[in-house]
Amino acid sequence: MDTSKERKLIEETFVLAFASSLQVEVPSKDAVEHFVSFVISKRIAALNYLPNLPIDERFIYSSIPEFINYLQECHQ
Repeated sequence: MDTSKERKLIEETFVLAFASSLQVEVPSKDAVEHFVSFVISKRIAALNYLPNLPIDERFIYSSIPEFINYLQECHQ
């Protein structure tokens, strides 16, 4: 489930979202690693009701706003 191929896809998609889509500085290595963990955890939780849910670009992009909200909630 948590394969190096999936981790690389998550990292690359997250960095691409910032560099290309948002045209801002790429997040730190720590932030990227936290996002990777967040996406993998989100997928594991979703497997209970969506057993064939893949980690693909759409799933990763949709996780970015949730991750930002999660970070905001953690720092209140």
